[in-house]
Amino acid sequence: MVNKHKLAKIISRILSPFVVIPIAVGYLLTFYTIPTNSLNTGFIVLFVLTGFVMTGGVLIYSTLFSKVSDIEIKERTERVPILFSMLPGIWLSVIVSYWYNQPPLFLCIVLSGAITFTILTIITLYEKASLHAGGVTVLYLTLNIIFGWTYWYSAVAICAVWWARRTLKVHSYQQLAIGTLVPIVIFLTLQSLMLQ
Repeated sequence: MVNKHKLAKIISRILSPFVVIPIAVGYLLTFYTIPTNSLNTGFIVLFVLTGFVMTGGVLIYSTLFSKVSDIEIKERTERVPILFSMLPGIWLSVIVSYWYNQPPLFLCIVLSGAITFTILTIITLYEKASLHAGGVTVLYLTLNIIFGWTYWYSAVAICAVWWARRTLKVHSYQQLAIGTLVPIVIFLTLQSLMLQ
């Protein structure tokens, strides 16, 4: 039988922001952008290069070659420079999306994600925000905005992350609330403004 601590670690790994964000973008590309753009290869290549290769490269380099105490980068002081280093790639992916005149839904979700990541990065200067809660909330919102809230019950994943991060004692309730509420406010605000 799996003990509580081990289960919490498994949930944290599976629902890590570095797992769920690529899934969210994959859904967005697969179910919305690719069918409506007849496989615009230039856009997809540039978007993947800026949004994934650049940001993922920063993350991989930081965790493998710099002095971080653990792969989850739990220490706020270690996390801040890495997050700020990822911002240019994220914002370049927004610029690429606008440059290639992507559909409003795509632009809304990509812009919401970039603003969310930027705000959580700035908050992390002062208070450690839960990127796990933020990431899984972004996935939840992306799925539900794309598919018209038919996956509302997937909010259970947000609850699972809260339980796991509290069980592992890596976040307070305030840090989890920040990680969850920032994307909710940003995504729903931009959805109401951009998708009239």
